[in-house]
Amino acid sequence: MTIEKKVPSLLLQIRSKRDTLTAAELRVADYILEHPESVLDYSVAQLASRSGTSDATVIRSIRKLGMTSYNDMKVLLARSIVAPVKLLNAEIDEGDSVDDVVKKVFGGIVNAITLTRDTVSSAQLEEAADLLFNARQIYLVGFGNSASSVADFHQKLLRLGRRVAVQFDPHLLLIDIVNDAGPKDVCFAISHSGHSKLVVDAVSLCRERGCKVISLTDNSPSPVRDLADISLCTMSGETRFFQYASASKIAQYAVCNVLYTIMSYKHEAMAVKNFTDVENNMQLYKC
Repeated sequence: MTIEKKVPSLLLQIRSKRDTLTAAELRVADYILEHPESVLDYSVAQLASRSGTSDATVIRSIRKLGMTSYNDMKVLLARSIVAPVKLLNAEIDEGDSVDDVVKKVFGGIVNAITLTRDTVSSAQLEEAADLLFNARQIYLVGFGNSASSVADFHQKLLRLGRRVAVQFDPHLLLIDIVNDAGPKDVCFAISHSGHSKLVVDAVSLCRERGCKVISLTDNSPSPVRDLADISLCTMSGETRFFQYASASKIAQYAVCNVLYTIMSYKHEAMAVKNFTDVENNMQLYKC
């Protein structure tokens, strides 16, 4: 069976945001998905007419989908059609061979990484990296599926000599925040859905204590994103066999690696010294 096809990256972004749209806005989005080449030649009025909506609805839809203007949408659409990303239908179907499963799993991960890379803001990443590096203390927040992403980023930040507070017991985390958090600190929260009440409560408390907040979620609206000063997003779709959020988790690792690398690059001498000191002392525990 054929499982590969070419799909523009912007269209993947639009698909991922369909559930955030009203019925009228959804008609605009679906028309773009179904007729991307034709939309390149349409004015706002023409797209409104063909999607059965109004000019105002078209403009509102474009902005809600993450673009600043209609012309911005057309430019991004043209670029993505010229250089599409390869999409594998990551849903495992009855009758798939092991080879199909391998291709779909790897394809889903590649798609998540590629689309996250193409949509994340370099300016926001640099701003987030600067906040993290200059913080008196960093509170890392994430539970359940996101806990491993938090643990990995924790180790990276320690290698850079950052002061980091991590608790995977939410009660202990809240106690830490109450006892010590303040305006010179930064909360970095990881939650794929952005709706985890444990994360929302911890982030809310950090904000009350004056901390800056950086969130890393998917690209859908959520309480965690609403609370953040800087909202970083991954782009991925999970299927019934990937409820542990495998693609999104790897995309989270990638974003955290970028932040770590930006900090290391901008503070190279300190980073190299810290890394060397850590590695030299770790030799004591190697056979």
